[in-house]
Amino acid sequence: MIKSANPQSRTLIILPIVFMIIGGLVLISRSGPASSHSAPADDTPESCISRLLAAERKADLPAYLECFAERQRAELRASWPAQSDRQTAAELRDRSAGLVGHAVSDVELATPDRASLILERIEKDHSERQRVDLQRVDGRWLIVRLASGAWQRPAIPYGTPVFTPQREAAQ
Repeated sequence: MIKSANPQSRTLIILPIVFMIIGGLVLISRSGPASSHSAPADDTPESCISRLLAAERKADLPAYLECFAERQRAELRASWPAQSDRQTAAELRDRSAGLVGHAVSDVELATPDRASLILERIEKDHSERQRVDLQRVDGRWLIVRLASGAWQRPAIPYGTPVFTPQREAAQ
């Protein structure tokens, strides 16, 4: 007849296994999603601009910085030394607060991994046009240059009715 193991020896065998399982779960939970920095299969220069504007609107500084190539991220961080991340995020939110829309035009693919375009930020009383140069890095489009914007005042402010309804003639 085979004797069963005593409770103490079972504990010595099971306890290390339980600790290994718990340790593995902790490691998995602390590591972010594996695909957080991978590029979507359909990433385009236009989708990079959409990510940039969405990050501004949400005041999401990390997401905003992820739209830029490594060198430009360092330059942006260096240009904000006297303010906290919270203040910088508030500036991003303020920058997008007046936007009523945006347009992307003049998209040019210089090579399969280099592109440029014009980003037009449309506000109620003006629009701002910026040239944006992008580069594909590891399959993801990133901004390598964001030029200063040129402001333009439209002849007719945004939201102005372009026609007035005509009342039906009384008969």
